[in-house]
Amino acid sequence: MRRPITLFLCVLVCLAFTATAFAQMRRIPIKRSTKSLRVLKPVTKGDLGSQQAFSKFLQSKKVPSSTAAKDLAAFKRLPGDMQKLVVESSVPAALAPAQATMKPVIARKYWMRIDPNRLVLVAFPRISSFYPPDGAKGEVALAIGRNFRSNTKIYFNNSLTTTYPITFWGTTLSTIIGFRVPSSGVSNGSSYPVYAKNGTVKGNTKSFMVVAPRGYRGKYGWKVSNSGGPTIPWAVYRNYFGASAVEFPDGTHRPAAESWYHTRYKGVGGGGNCYGMSLSSLRVKHWNLTGLLHASWFVANREFNVWWYDTNRNNDPVWQTVLEMQGNQVAEPQHTLLWDRINNQSANAAWTMAKTICSQYKPHGCVMAVTRPGAGHAVVPYRVGPDGPTRQFIMYDNNNPYRTTETGGPDPTIGTNNRTANTFSWGSYNKVGIYDLPELLVAPSLPAEAIGGGMGLASQSSYLSVAKPARVNQITDELGNVFYVNGRPNTGRKKLPEHVALHAVQQQELHDGHPSPRHPLHGDPVRPEGPRRRPLGLWAQLQADRPGRQLGQREARAGEPVQHDAPEPEAHLHRQPDGATQLPAPAPECDCRRRRRDRAHRE
Repeated sequence: MRRPITLFLCVLVCLAFTATAFAQMRRIPIKRSTKSLRVLKPVTKGDLGSQQAFSKFLQSKKVPSSTAAKDLAAFKRLPGDMQKLVVESSVPAALAPAQATMKPVIARKYWMRIDPNRLVLVAFPRISSFYPPDGAKGEVALAIGRNFRSNTKIYFNNSLTTTYPITFWGTTLSTIIGFRVPSSGVSNGSSYPVYAKNGTVKGNTKSFMVVAPRGYRGKYGWKVSNSGGPTIPWAVYRNYFGASAVEFPDGTHRPAAESWYHTRYKGVGGGGNCYGMSLSSLRVKHWNLTGLLHASWFVANREFNVWWYDTNRNNDPVWQTVLEMQGNQVAEPQHTLLWDRINNQSANAAWTMAKTICSQYKPHGCVMAVTRPGAGHAVVPYRVGPDGPTRQFIMYDNNNPYRTTETGGPDPTIGTNNRTANTFSWGSYNKVGIYDLPELLVAPSLPAEAIGGGMGLASQSSYLSVAKPARVNQITDELGNVFYVNGRPNTGRKKLPEHVALHAVQQQELHDGHPSPRHPLHGDPVRPEGPRRRPLGLWAQLQADRPGRQLGQREARAGEPVQHDAPEPEAHLHRQPDGATQLPAPAPECDCRRRRRDRAHRE
């Protein structure tokens, strides 16, 4: 009798295995293309609700209407926060490996449980990672792995927790399952074991850290706080404006572009990089990396969210990206937009604009500039409070980054708008301007002074300053015109072009009452400064071949070539009572020199 019983059990086991395998396969649409499911991009939220967004996602994946109705019905049974998480992660790059095939996976290892009536074949459930990788008390998360079923349960800290199977293509996903972090019995900053069970079969254990509620700052704000410096590297400058705009083909620097780099651009974050931190956080949040110097680095080192990127605030790719965006505020047309908006936008208009932008998704997001006398700062408003007499801007302040063990809630920084008085207040800041992300990402260009214009001369003029004891052997302007040939002034037939004005230039740049003249948005107070002077034009200390001598300077007249006089005795700059640098009046010419010059002009 033993032999027939043994044979019967073997046959029964084989039948159970076969039935289970075929049952799994029948649940998969035969004509479904797994290729179209390999890369699931984030859904566009816009002003759609989570259910509408998920429905649109199903349509984009060409799920049949009857199957999509089942998926949507199952989706609607999920709580609101789980719906939002599924929409947010449907399916980001972080889940792509687990989602290579969106179908039940038959594990290599099986567990058998024999009961009096039947044999049950159970696959071994496995958790490989979590999305997000940590979470706050009471929040939801996704476990990524394999062999999850409709009856799978998640155990957190060895206790059963609320579990949410996820349905797609009419069947329960075997690679993703949702769960809720317990609200009690756990502490912020501590890790706890998490595992799945298919019936009585327990899977592997993974650690999950409980943290303070992240909110916007803990996801899309930088991990470090705002800090001044360092100097923006030339490589960032060259990449942002384009190599041809700041360098000659041989790699040497264009004089006007280099002068502007040293006097205006490279130190724009010296007092703080709040504007750069705000703008760069939005760009990385939306994965808008086009044109950034370190775009390929971010692609190769993609993190779950902005907060997960580390930086030493020196010259690593993350901080150089912050610096690159800090320099955006002095580029054109961004610089003009920044000052116009913060000086002319009312507080009520700013709140309304922030409300409109915050209700949108890609590629929108906004930077908010705030000022007070002598200082400016930039933040990211990500939500506004309800409309009423007093309205709120809820914002990510880079001076207050998220901490995993912090207390006080996820939204600690709030500015207010008094609708009746049309005023703004946040601490001592009382002026506000809102800027939509797309308008800050318009192709930047160098201002006129960085390409040789903006100083009262033709836009193609060239400027150079040389101080003792430097020597000038040859100078070629940005258009290829030669100033000196073999160390001597160009007096031949191919004289200097008439548009080149070789005279000393002095011009003051007034600030028109702007609160921060040198770096308007950096987060720290700026010491009051007097009128800032741009560099002098072709300065009075262009050195000739012999030290201690300088070249005479003349202005080209219409129809005349420019002629360099013989070296004059050295002239010294005089300091005027108002502090402005003036050039002395030219020394009287001798008759012989005047006659030679007039004859050369007639020729």
